[in-house]
Amino acid sequence: IYSETHTIKGVKENCIRNNHSTVKPISLMKYLLTLIKMPRKDNEKQIILDPFCGSGSTLVAAEQLGINYIGIDQDLDNVLISTARI
Repeated sequence: IYSETHTIKGVKENCIRNNHSTVKPISLMKYLLTLIKMPRKDNEKQIILDPFCGSGSTLVAAEQLGINYIGIDQDLDNVLISTARI
């Protein structure tokens, strides 16, 4: 078994706040969303689908960037966490 721990600014604090084991920094998710932003016509809206949304970091980032989003998770606790964060 291989295990390695890295410290990423913001992750530890977010894990404690929302009790999710793999929470990602919203700043990282915002950066990643800007990388995949597709060109679109003026009247078209971009929609991000996160089929395993967990604690909702991608959804929060999308909300802050004005991007529409759909989040899916099978764990009710994750659904409650992500809903509270948005």
